[in-house]
Amino acid sequence: MKNAKNLIKSWFESDRDFETGKALYMKIGANISFKTMLNRGGKSDENYKFLCYELAKLAGISEQQYKMMLKKPLEMAADPEPVKLNINDIPVEKLAADFSELNLDDLDYKIARGLAKKLALKLDDLKKQTVMDALVAAQQQKKVDAVPVSIKRSIKLRDQFPFLKRKDCPGVLKELVADMLTDYENYVSNHAKLVDEDNPAMVAELSKSVVEDYLDNRSIWKELNHYKETGRLLGEHPIFEWIHRRDEIRKLPPAELVKLRDNLNNKIPRTKKLIADDPEHKDTAKRAERVAQFEQELAEVNTLLGLNG
Repeated sequence: MKNAKNLIKSWFESDRDFETGKALYMKIGANISFKTMLNRGGKSDENYKFLCYELAKLAGISEQQYKMMLKKPLEMAADPEPVKLNINDIPVEKLAADFSELNLDDLDYKIARGLAKKLALKLDDLKKQTVMDALVAAQQQKKVDAVPVSIKRSIKLRDQFPFLKRKDCPGVLKELVADMLTDYENYVSNHAKLVDEDNPAMVAELSKSVVEDYLDNRSIWKELNHYKETGRLLGEHPIFEWIHRRDEIRKLPPAELVKLRDNLNNKIPRTKKLIADDPEHKDTAKRAERVAQFEQELAEVNTLLGLNG
């Protein structure tokens, strides 16, 4: 702990860089929530103040003391000898909390055994190699578990459809894979909500969404399998209609794009009003599809006209 205090004191006196201080706290700090905030929020005046406060607290430096230190000019120490933090001086509870980031090679056997016990790892015996092998395997599994489900499915898809890795793979198939991952996440999320939902209107809406995502997913599988077997695009998925329409829009001169924009800006609210005035109409579903199409076209037109940002 003495080394940690020296490092923090040295930071206040001769460094004060946010990223250096952040890295220092990541090594020796215990507040996981604060670490998350630093990673997500990045450098800001507010985060810098919090960082100074938390580092000072770790080193036993009072608020008045560290604020006085911040007012002093930086000391230009000539190549100070770095103080290495010994991982074996860190409590086992903190090692367990930061397990996925640890360098296991630096662990003493006694600490490694205590860490394995804290993590409730199953060991065939207490030999050093057995303990270290179990820790390495557990750390690798923890890193795998941290990978989002969408990424794991993406990796599996690329194994199942090797052409997705090739440079000559049609871009539309890569778009479909991205849509498939989104559909899958929506399907899982809405299916889970459906189990706990009692409101009839919400059940109907969630059921519709689950079915749509499921059907779209199947349609994408059909496209991928067809290309895998024949090397040619099947072209039945609705995305192909959109790509054709998008190409048409991109060929329009600016004057025609402006006319199309004005036309779409009229159609969208008018069609939405028809839906709102008579939601039970037999054409409501088709009208909703048209609204989605109009909005997609409008977004493309605005992008081409430079109106999206």
